[in-house]
Amino acid sequence: SQSYATVDSESGRISGNGGEITNGVISNVNCVITPAVSWITIRYPLVLPDAHHDFGIVVAQNTSSIGRIGRVYIKNSDTQETLATIVITQEGLVESLSVTPSVINFDATGGTATFTITSNTNWTIEDGTN
Repeated sequence: SQSYATVDSESGRISGNGGEITNGVISNVNCVITPAVSWITIRYPLVLPDAHHDFGIVVAQNTSSIGRIGRVYIKNSDTQETLATIVITQEGLVESLSVTPSVINFDATGGTATFTITSNTNWTIEDGTN
């Protein structure tokens, strides 16, 4: 008989922050679930025949503001034939930066102050005096 693998969902979408998408597959042969890109890993990648198999598609944070697409293949363990493909679409990372406190006041004598910058992107500080 011909080898097959049927996935619960042939596509997935995830935010730029990354995370895990749960999917499932049933096949009539031993299979291995293999990502085609380095930013996707698989939790529980080995599939035994004739039973529904749940697995996780773990997607790393996208460090770019540009979205990306990656594929995951379900392959026959013996022949490496691709039996099913899942397309994962990841949004670009929404860049953020916050400063705490947001306002620092000095009296006429000047002084020093401490503040915290939290960001998921690169940033620089420039002197804003005129």
